[in-house]
Amino acid sequence: MHIGTIILIVLSLTIYSLAVIHQEPVFPIWPLLTYWSDAEGHKELEVLGTETGKIININNNNAKGGIVRVWAGKTLNLRCHPMSHHSGHRQYQWHFLPCGPGYNQQSCKILRSSLTIDTEWQVVQSQSQLDELILKTTAEEDSGLYKCSTIRNDGTFKVLRMFQLEIIDGTVHAPNIIEGPWNVSVAYYGRDQKISLQCRVTSSVQPNIVWFRKLNTAPSKRGEDVIIYRDAGWKMLPSNQIHLGNQIYLSKLSFDQLSLDDSGYYACIAINYKGWTMQEAQLKVYLPFSSSSLNNTGKVEQWVGFKFSSLFLIPACLALVPASAWLCYLYHKPRNKQNVPFVN
Repeated sequence: MHIGTIILIVLSLTIYSLAVIHQEPVFPIWPLLTYWSDAEGHKELEVLGTETGKIININNNNAKGGIVRVWAGKTLNLRCHPMSHHSGHRQYQWHFLPCGPGYNQQSCKILRSSLTIDTEWQVVQSQSQLDELILKTTAEEDSGLYKCSTIRNDGTFKVLRMFQLEIIDGTVHAPNIIEGPWNVSVAYYGRDQKISLQCRVTSSVQPNIVWFRKLNTAPSKRGEDVIIYRDAGWKMLPSNQIHLGNQIYLSKLSFDQLSLDDSGYYACIAINYKGWTMQEAQLKVYLPFSSSSLNNTGKVEQWVGFKFSSLFLIPACLALVPASAWLCYLYHKPRNKQNVPFVN
């Protein structure tokens, strides 16, 4: 009785542990994209400005500084100290570095990691006895790093607090794939073939469009260019994108030397800081006049080479017709000597 109970407990724990290990988190695409919003999933994230008031005071929020997201158009009040603090003996100065997901701005995460004492900051408020900075009618251009420093007696600065501010534009939405990629079937005639899959995206801000290929076997762990999505491994592929105008972007996945091994499932993913969208497609590369594809590339090349070399047999076959007629004439000519000669 006790042995049976122990066996059941061991089996239950084994099944539970396998189930926990097998659980798949939310689609982890953003770690691969450096400009993706650093505040996404951050524990220090504070989304402010959803209330009816237009003035936002983060006096009690982010006491240690951190990442703050605010809707555009709000008035924001940043403080050096979590509680109201004024001192007639201290002077404060605010500095700013632009960064974030907007146009022509770099990732705040990369910028933070590259900060040095020689980094040049923009002064936004100089030598004030107030330890607060008020930003009126915030816009996306206000996104970036803010630091509050106190001025020592010797003229040097001591950083008291730093914020990463992200201004959210309510008119910006997640990108939308409006065309492609589609399922494609291509006959294989040799490695000189070139094809491409296209993905047309509309987005009010510049998106990042990336391509992935589904792996035949799921990897044991994620890599720099490999993700796991719905129990399958997906590998990032090199691609390009261009801006066509009118908030439309085009990305192509090119195959400069097509082969049968390129058959598989591919996905186009369009991302901006408001969200992402995904479209899958299947590429089939097959041999002409054949219902089944060969997986062995060597056999494929031999088959293709034989097919093209067989074209040279066509003139030889055509030459056999007059040659056969001539041989028949020579064969029957001796037998016709005793007969009456031909009369024209």
